[in-house]
Amino acid sequence: MIHQMTGSKLPSREWKGILKNKNKTNQTLKQKEQLFGDSMNDLFDIAHQDSLNMISIQEDKLFLVKQREKERTAADEYSTESEPEYMDESFEIDQQQEIAAAFDKCKISERDAVHLLVAFLEAVSLDPSDYIINRTSIRNARAVYRESYDKKLKQSFTNLNVKSVVVHWDTKIIENISGKFVDRLAVIATGTNFQQLLGIPEVSAGTGLEISSAVFDTLKSWALLDKTQAFVFDMIASNTGPDIPLFKRFKTKWNTTNLNKFVTGISNIDIKIALGNNYIDILNYAKLKLSSNLNRDDYKELLDLIIIFLGEVPPGGIKFKKPGA
Repeated sequence: MIHQMTGSKLPSREWKGILKNKNKTNQTLKQKEQLFGDSMNDLFDIAHQDSLNMISIQEDKLFLVKQREKERTAADEYSTESEPEYMDESFEIDQQQEIAAAFDKCKISERDAVHLLVAFLEAVSLDPSDYIINRTSIRNARAVYRESYDKKLKQSFTNLNVKSVVVHWDTKIIENISGKFVDRLAVIATGTNFQQLLGIPEVSAGTGLEISSAVFDTLKSWALLDKTQAFVFDMIASNTGPDIPLFKRFKTKWNTTNLNKFVTGISNIDIKIALGNNYIDILNYAKLKLSSNLNRDDYKELLDLIIIFLGEVPPGGIKFKKPGA
């Protein structure tokens, strides 16, 4: 750095000259002050010289470009982090949770939210400097809103006073707000006359251990561990999943299996005795559910198999799907 300055004035000498004339209003001196300020911004730009090509996140690239602009806008000035002593001061967004909810719904980043809020205040003739607008204040407001909304959801669910639930889950790869694709686990609780989304936690891997841990933590946060009566989920394709020889044999021999040659479960005397007259209620329940709007095709497949198992033919006829398909 010193080597680069040897052919010109050192900043300290130039600064002393500007300081000596600080009370003068000469336009030339004002221009010198502006040029000196711009040179200081360039001097302390510690980003890599090829950083614009190295940065992969478009939002961060735009932020660097804005930081290097000679004349920054009001939104750019307010987008910097404020000092810690200002973090606890209130800002209107804390009282307007609808704004925080809208930011979440529209996937507005904290940095973009700063620009939107400043532009809005200027559009309605308000001075942005009268408000604390920065990424930290917006992040805090969003956290407060999410926590408040989470408590309201859980309280409303608690008021239902449910006795038992069936827990469903499935994993999906979705894009998060930063553009990165991650594994998310949707966990839903259903019961008589209700269906509640419990959470969509991120999982680092799709193993049985990782998924079961995420489901357990979700149920614990909703106080449903003692009320869970059944689980509904897809078989996971990992070495921690169930290893049942019968299923594996069906899968490998499926193409050579005669699907028209089968025996119903109710024809077995032991099963018929065990079910007694209850099998009629089970059959009627399966038929009733088939006539309703089902969320998933595998629910329909299960109900069809129940009807076939109990000796009757489902509305779509007798069909068997390959295990694991």
